[in-house]
Amino acid sequence: MNKTPIKQARIADNGKYIIDSDDQRVEYDDSRIVHAWVIDNSPYAKRLMNALFEKYGRKFRAAGKTDAEVMKYAKQLCSGRECVPATAITGLTLQDIYKNREDDEITLYFSLNQEGPCQNGAWPVLWDTFGKRLNRKNVIFMAILSPENNFLGLADGHRNWIGRVNIVGHYLDEAENALRVVAQDVDSAMKVFQAEAENLIDSVKSHDRDAFPKALKRWAKNVARIPRRVTVKETPKVLIFGGVNLLFVNSPVKEYFIRQGVIPKVVDLAEFIVFLMSEKVMKYGLKKGFVTPGQQFRILPIFFDVLFKRKDRKEAVEALMLRLRMVSIEIFKKKLRRIMDKSNLMFDPLMSFPKLAREGHKHVSYIGLNETFLITGRYVCSVKDNVFDGLINLGSFNCQPAMNSQAVIRPMANASDIPYAAIDVEGPWITANHKKLLETIAVQAKRVREKKNITLL
Repeated sequence: MNKTPIKQARIADNGKYIIDSDDQRVEYDDSRIVHAWVIDNSPYAKRLMNALFEKYGRKFRAAGKTDAEVMKYAKQLCSGRECVPATAITGLTLQDIYKNREDDEITLYFSLNQEGPCQNGAWPVLWDTFGKRLNRKNVIFMAILSPENNFLGLADGHRNWIGRVNIVGHYLDEAENALRVVAQDVDSAMKVFQAEAENLIDSVKSHDRDAFPKALKRWAKNVARIPRRVTVKETPKVLIFGGVNLLFVNSPVKEYFIRQGVIPKVVDLAEFIVFLMSEKVMKYGLKKGFVTPGQQFRILPIFFDVLFKRKDRKEAVEALMLRLRMVSIEIFKKKLRRIMDKSNLMFDPLMSFPKLAREGHKHVSYIGLNETFLITGRYVCSVKDNVFDGLINLGSFNCQPAMNSQAVIRPMANASDIPYAAIDVEGPWITANHKKLLETIAVQAKRVREKKNITLL
């Protein structure tokens, strides 16, 4: 690292351009700018995002999977007290800086931003500190898409599709997990699946509005033809949930269940993104005296405030726009699933965020500005839907909201017939004791599914 302090590149105060380390104005469409994605979500989503940025003529680079090497990189900056997402994003960022970043590029490292008591509420300060310690020229950390920075100069269609392709990638993961368990010949099945996924990814680059829907329909039709030894419906399924921690630690747990012949489903990034969107809606409702999600998420009262109120009208407009974006995501999910269901690989029921919030709020306050209510709501809704044959609450040992959810869920789990286990991890690896617990859940899930299949005959 350089010893002479380097002036940090930054977004201009008006949010309309970048000021580089030489104090020069740089427009958002400058060819030197690279958007670096260091959030460990679906590999399909990363490839879709790469195609999307290519379509709009912007440079993009996605980091790889979180592993032991990534966590080792993180030790250069982290103390060990940070939550796993903070540590993993730090490691992925450093790995990219050391291995992939060019000296002449201006790099925008995407991250998550949230207000509240959770550790990631302190990430802006954290990354400001890390940036000074790294002392790198033309690097901007905590790059997020917001009105304050003019959405980093991305066009409306571009940024709207960033969220959409992340949802598509997540559903491709769901389908792949199922296929790896039910296919007659896994190797040949995956070759077909990967080829069809590649065609779908290529369609994102097209400026033809019909290219993606047509490619998605072809994907569903062709994937449905892959021979299977059993149906997805009669195969045991396990849900892996637990907040944003999942993105960085789920891989060994997911792979374990696949080897056991149990289909795993991992809760997606989109659910957490909608949670972030909901915070300002919640705060606006709380300011008006609404204390439950049912009251806070009602659109008409916010709409009337936008029309008739003068005081706090700006907050009302922002709350309304965010609430409508939440609705648009739900609509997109429904349209997407209607097509992808024809592959006969999709199985997780759609759950709206307001429903998750309402169910979670019955047991722990939604107003707490952390994921405890969300994890709890997921558990409650999953038990009611009765699709899954086992539930794994996977969290980081130093994530307080995750640990809180375990305490809230435990008495409900004790009273339920669905196998449940809470697992704390330190990174993307599991111990011998974890394997014993997962094996127990896998065996129990198979027994539960056998009983369900008998009742369906």
